[in-house]
Amino acid sequence: QTLCGSLSIPNMLKFSSAFPGRVVTKQLLATNTYARAIRVLSITSTDPRVAASISTPSIEPGAKVAIAAVTLDLGRGASEDNYM
Repeated sequence: QTLCGSLSIPNMLKFSSAFPGRVVTKQLLATNTYARAIRVLSITSTDPRVAASISTPSIEPGAKVAIAAVTLDLGRGASEDNYM
């Protein structure tokens, strides 16, 4: 079966000021233009300082919802990148 539509998410999240020791969180919004609900199975990042926790595992057709809380923790980076 073929579906026409898309799952749109921003290609960049802008966090408030962050530094090692201060964890900041931003909601990740997604828009589903498919004719049926879409399930979110996982959200990953190649950056060890970024983690996502899925808050809405299913996105209904035509909906724009916050699907996850994305956390930026600069203290989780490599020690040579931590200026503190």
